[in-house]
Amino acid sequence: MAFKTVVFYGSYRRDGQGPANGHRNGIRAAKFLLDQLDQRGHTTVFADALEYDFGLLDRMYKEHEPGQAPAKMEELAEHIRTADGFVVVTGE
Repeated sequence: MAFKTVVFYGSYRRDGQGPANGHRNGIRAAKFLLDQLDQRGHTTVFADALEYDFGLLDRMYKEHEPGQAPAKMEELAEHIRTADGFVVVTGE
């Protein structure tokens, strides 16, 4: 049985806003971890804040009526509900 692991990466920087090379440097660490987990047979989900692009959230997922949350929020909530583990990567 494969473990389902969600890897969260929280940087919203876009090209041109990152450190010296203009990119999100921490994403390399996230991709390394994804690769390592994949090699160990995990089913991985990459929860990249830039891809989900929730922006400023004025309502938590649980504050939405069932079936009324934005589609991307519902998708991420399902990954979280069904995950066996989580890894959080920050770009600091």
